[in-house]
Amino acid sequence: MSFEDFRRRAAGATLVPVWKDCLLDTDTPVSAFAKLRRGPFAFLLESAPAGGETWSRYTYLGTEPRSAWRLANGVVEDWTSERGWHNARTPADPLADLGALIEKDKPADVPDLGQFWGGVVGYFSYDIVRLIENLPNRPEDGLGTPDAIFVFTRSLVILDNLHGRARVVYRSRFQRGRASPGFGRCTTVPAPSWTTSWRVCGNQRGWRRCLRT
Repeated sequence: MSFEDFRRRAAGATLVPVWKDCLLDTDTPVSAFAKLRRGPFAFLLESAPAGGETWSRYTYLGTEPRSAWRLANGVVEDWTSERGWHNARTPADPLADLGALIEKDKPADVPDLGQFWGGVVGYFSYDIVRLIENLPNRPEDGLGTPDAIFVFTRSLVILDNLHGRARVVYRSRFQRGRASPGFGRCTTVPAPSWTTSWRVCGNQRGWRRCLRT
């Protein structure tokens, strides 16, 4: 992706990806995940259902998210690496609370990266249905796990299991209306400790991105 492509996409979006491809033919998805995972959050997603004879073409690995959101017993909290869990609240509609956070950002349209190059990853427990339907006899919580928890990714590793390659994607984040074609100062973008250091500059000669593997 050229600097002009990056600047054009940044003018109309708040999340713009930069990425680098590299050879990765000596690791399995599980061994790569074991090497990459950091902190309290990490995930491994396959592009095909587990089991059977279906083989997963792509594997998605993520860790060290930008933020997280969880719901437990009606209480919603946010998480960042700097503050941990904070901002406890009891919204009337927890799903709308999550939806509002998701809608804050507008990702750029980048067909080259496929349908998934980062976003919100997590789970809803079975009892989330009680936020939609009025069901009686809620069972006791025997596991002590959140009713829902989602992480907002900052970077993603996409493994192509057919060709033995990995694509490292970092989501540059801008405020709405701030990434105009005239943005001109160099910005060092916080990057996950396990892969990358990024530097994005507002002129074509100075624009560069670096990858540590």
